[in-house]
Amino acid sequence: MPMSRLTKSVAAVAAGVLFLGAAGGTFAQWKESEMVDGGTVTAGHLDMTVTPGTWFDTKGTEGTADDTELDTATFRIVPGDVIEYRATITPDLVGDNLEAELSSDLTTATGTLADFVTTTATLDGAPTQTLTPADNGTSFDAVVRVEMPYGEGTVTDPDGGEDTSLDLSSLEIALVQTPNPPTP
Repeated sequence: MPMSRLTKSVAAVAAGVLFLGAAGGTFAQWKESEMVDGGTVTAGHLDMTVTPGTWFDTKGTEGTADDTELDTATFRIVPGDVIEYRATITPDLVGDNLEAELSSDLTTATGTLADFVTTTATLDGAPTQTLTPADNGTSFDAVVRVEMPYGEGTVTDPDGGEDTSLDLSSLEIALVQTPNPPTP
């Protein structure tokens, strides 16, 4: 009677074990382990505080001495006006090698008045600021400036911007980590 495949496999395994045992072979595996105190790694953080801002009528002048606070619910901008929204940002950065960029995004501004005004945003006078933990507690002035230029000469759109609005309710100020600076 022919042997089945299973019987052949069992016989082969048994023969291999018998052969290794007859050859005097033994099997051993050593292992040693120790506990090591690797310490604790703690992550830092990146945060900021933004104080509620206020709108001002700059009267088109450079200094702020004659600026007056305004209420956007009642103020109506006209050609020649320059108004500013001013807020203060205070960063809180904790982390070795942490560097972040403070920026603002006006791309969310909507409304048909956008075609007739110039809108800019600055942080301490620049479009962006690069910050490190050394800047913790330092106040940065965020200013959104809306200027409706006075069009002397040929008027291309006599009703340009009349009874329109600019929605800045989704203005974003962001503090975003940048890649770690290279180590010298």
